[in-house]
Amino acid sequence: MRQKPGFFPAYHMNKTSWITAALDGSVPDEKIKMLVELSYQATAPKPRRSKGTKA
Repeated sequence: MRQKPGFFPAYHMNKTSWITAALDGSVPDEKIKMLVELSYQATAPKPRRSKGTKA
């Protein structure tokens, strides 16, 4: 994706796994929203299992 206009290697993150998306109109809003959702899903805390639940 970094080869497309408006995308760059991440500034403060692992540059092989994360990207920076320009917010200057070069990337459609829907693409930005989709990427934010994917990013959240990848980094959101996972729900804890209760102590009585076994894996």
